[in-house]
Amino acid sequence: MSGPSYEESIKNFNLKEILSEKNRLAEEKRIRTDRLQELAYQNYEIFIRTGNALDNADSELCNLTKSSHNLSDHLTVLSDRCHQFSKKWEHSEEKRRKTILTLAKHSQIMDLLEVPQTMQKFVRDGAFEDALHLAEEVKKMESKIGNILVAQKIYKEVEEQRLAMLSSLISQLRGPIQLSQCIHIIGYLRRLEVYSEAELRLKFLQSRNFWLQSTLDSIQSDSSYQLVLQIIQLTRQNLFDIVNQYRALFNLDDPLLLIEGTHGNCVNETAILPQWLSYRIRIFIGKLKEILPNIPSESLDTIVYQCMHFGMSFGRKGADFRDQLVSVFLTIFSDKFTEKISKAKHIFKENLENWDIQEAVRSVSTPATIPQSTESLSPSSSLVAYSPLAELCNAFVPAFNDIRISPPLAIYNNILNILSEALKFAADQLLAFYRGKVANASPEAKDFFQLMCVEFRDNVIGFLESSVGLLYPAQEVSKYSGMTIMEIQNQRSHKLDRTGITSILAEFLPELTTEEEEVRSQEKEKLEENDQTMIEDSEAETVGKE
Repeated sequence: MSGPSYEESIKNFNLKEILSEKNRLAEEKRIRTDRLQELAYQNYEIFIRTGNALDNADSELCNLTKSSHNLSDHLTVLSDRCHQFSKKWEHSEEKRRKTILTLAKHSQIMDLLEVPQTMQKFVRDGAFEDALHLAEEVKKMESKIGNILVAQKIYKEVEEQRLAMLSSLISQLRGPIQLSQCIHIIGYLRRLEVYSEAELRLKFLQSRNFWLQSTLDSIQSDSSYQLVLQIIQLTRQNLFDIVNQYRALFNLDDPLLLIEGTHGNCVNETAILPQWLSYRIRIFIGKLKEILPNIPSESLDTIVYQCMHFGMSFGRKGADFRDQLVSVFLTIFSDKFTEKISKAKHIFKENLENWDIQEAVRSVSTPATIPQSTESLSPSSSLVAYSPLAELCNAFVPAFNDIRISPPLAIYNNILNILSEALKFAADQLLAFYRGKVANASPEAKDFFQLMCVEFRDNVIGFLESSVGLLYPAQEVSKYSGMTIMEIQNQRSHKLDRTGITSILAEFLPELTTEEEEVRSQEKEKLEENDQTMIEDSEAETVGKE
């Protein structure tokens, strides 16, 4: 048990002790200092060694601390490296496992990797059935293991070959193929599931249209006549084949069947074929319009027959287009007739300008006017004395020959108008000729010109009237117009505008003599007898049909 502390002890000191305490403490300090010096002297080496030891210990402790820090840092790196090594080992182990598995299934993997090449070989060799089966298997594989890169690549390459197969099938549709081939090809296209039903129908018609157009474009002929015949034949033949193939391949039973298009709109599938046929018929008619003007008129009848037969035969397919052909041929006939008449007018004008009436008077004795026969297509022989009129009639003949074999009743009124205008033109030219060359000529020339005008009235106009009457009998005009033959006679609708034509030369045309009126009356009676016979024949034919 320790004694009381120095602070407690000093509290009990008296004054004397307190005053002497300072000296005592100094003495005690001296004694302790002496002892300490003696102890230090006696143990100097020990103190030196102990200090050095402490310094060394302190240095070693610092080094140890640094080493521990370095060790800690290296241990962290080592831990990370060990962790990385562990991961690499796991990855390598996984690769090793996969490599072993791959080696075990080497043959199956090789077969799988060769699928695109096999698909390409099937498509190239035309083994479309095998190609489709292989594509279906690859599609199933892709749905199961589509996350694997190799499977994705195989699927992509197989899809490219499917597109190549699609292109090959379409190219076959663009060539000469039979119905059996069409059935197989459309079956393959349906299984490819690339087109909807409406798109498939359109693609089929587009492909066959390409084949048809390429066939028509390959026709080469120096003759427009032969060219148009070949176009008619090839168009008819190929259109029949295409329509039959289409009807065998696609359902046409329900006329109201609608299928959904690519944009959600409904498409009437039964309208696709009629619209395409209408398109092809427009092309055919456009080609006719382009070529027909270059064909000789005498060859048009054969072409009309071929085209009408074409249109009638297509009526069984619901595409009778003869009504569209009628306007085309009527236009051609009318244009060719107008062209020939225009040429005749030009010839008459040139001949009249170059004709010397004085020389004609001297070289020809007084000619006799021979009335034009109503049953002849030949001009009167009395026209020989008036060469411009004779050549005018001769120039009209080719125009009549163009329509002689099968004169179109639909252009009957147009022909009358064209001829009337041509004769009015000729009358105007005669009047101009008189004012320019005959008015100041000799009396003989004036008399000769007057006879020429009479010849123009009686034989030129008469020649054209008889020609039109023989080409268009009143009985045929009656059937076309819906009027009776008697009504036609009363309205004189099958006659030229004689009054308008002769009014131009009225000052040079004398009144008809009694003899001329009798001749005309006899001709009129004969014509009425012929018309009456036609009426009786028509009525008898009608009764026979009833």
